[in-house]
Amino acid sequence: MTLYLHIGLPKTATSFWQAVVFPHVEDLVLVHRKQEVANGIIEPLKIYCHDGDQNNGERLGRLVTNIGQLRDRARAEGIDDMLITNENMSMMPLDIWEGTGPGPELVIERLQALVRALGSPETKVMFGTRTPEEWLPSRYAETAKLREDFSQEDFERRVEAMCNSSELSEQESWLHYDHVARLLRAAFGAGNVLVMPMERLSEDNEAAILEVGRFLGGRDLTPAIAKMREAGSLERKRNRLRRDDGSWKMKGHTARIAIDDALSARVRARFADPTGAEAAG
Repeated sequence: MTLYLHIGLPKTATSFWQAVVFPHVEDLVLVHRKQEVANGIIEPLKIYCHDGDQNNGERLGRLVTNIGQLRDRARAEGIDDMLITNENMSMMPLDIWEGTGPGPELVIERLQALVRALGSPETKVMFGTRTPEEWLPSRYAETAKLREDFSQEDFERRVEAMCNSSELSEQESWLHYDHVARLLRAAFGAGNVLVMPMERLSEDNEAAILEVGRFLGGRDLTPAIAKMREAGSLERKRNRLRRDDGSWKMKGHTARIAIDDALSARVRARFADPTGAEAAG
């Protein structure tokens, strides 16, 4: 068995991968929140990655049982690989704004424990990224549906506070992509980690899809691309909340969020890797 984990981040075209691409991958059990087979896996896995209470050992046991049962049913049908995709494994909706939720170190540690409990199958991890100066306003606009007090002024205040802080919080460290990539590669092996920037998908979605297919056990997704093109689902990925002036509509609000060039530059500097290493790939 090869276990593939797509852990987010949110707002990095996860819905596109989950709804458009992954269902076309053959000979693989796909597990995501909109599928019946996800019952007993997706929600418990999200909680397991984030919750530090004394019941986490019990959650791990239930996860191992539920994943094992699904694996056994798939093997009976001649399928030996499984892909679990849930962007909230890495970050919950309000984590970055409320300072809640774990950083990448703890989540990776828990995923390693899960893999060991499953009998240490070969495990590969896909991690989606997006330039931080785009990710922050997009994420803020999306999670505004959960907070009535969100506004342009509040967004700028929060982002400026991030840039002025002497240290990254655990939640902010998810946006230090080079750091996350190094942690993942150390935990699962350099050849078992794919960092997929959303920008790569936007520039050439077919090339990005083929790259993901190669990562998923060398699968050729060329026939799948033809089907997606025929269905009209391969239009270049575009954030539906964003418009050409560079602003994002806040869900549940009438206002929009924007980030100016000066603040964008500060965000880029804040999350740049001081070693100059490249996360992607």
